[in-house]
Amino acid sequence: MGCNNPSSPPAAVYIQATVGPTAAQTCPQVSTKPVLDVGTGTGGTPTTVDDQGNGSSGQVSVTCTVHPSGNGFDVDLETNMQGTQGGSVVITTPSGDGRVTTGTSTGVTAHFLGNMTGGPYVDTNCTITYTYMGSDINLSPLVAAGRIWGHIDCPHAQDRSQMKTQPDGGVGPAECFASADFLFENCQQ
Repeated sequence: MGCNNPSSPPAAVYIQATVGPTAAQTCPQVSTKPVLDVGTGTGGTPTTVDDQGNGSSGQVSVTCTVHPSGNGFDVDLETNMQGTQGGSVVITTPSGDGRVTTGTSTGVTAHFLGNMTGGPYVDTNCTITYTYMGSDINLSPLVAAGRIWGHIDCPHAQDRSQMKTQPDGGVGPAECFASADFLFENCQQ
């Protein structure tokens, strides 16, 4: 007799990502706009959408890895949604350095691309904190193999396809403030 392995649940995501202006005034967005909105934010744990499930404007794809490494975790998180209000967000750290810990984590790379906001807006020095809707997350552990719930801030997300006059008079890439509340679960470990 053989054993049947139950299939593991699909990767799932909640994300509310935005892009908005910065003090440098080189962002083409004059106000904060949504990049990607998947799942439902609630006062408690947000509702996620499974990989290949339907979001508010189309089908959602989720691929994610949260892998223990040293004293922290390596993350490779990606989600996108089809449709007119769709877009994608990618959050990564270098493999093998365990950059994401249970405290504030810096040096995280993120890409934000929205059908309504353009991009991609890329920042290689983003910060992950463990907040949701502006409040601390009451969950322990905050990050674990296969799951991460937090917030990312990318104050210098640049769109190199759009060149803008910089405060010093030179020309450089458009720069916006990108951020997201997110929950990735059932990820590869």
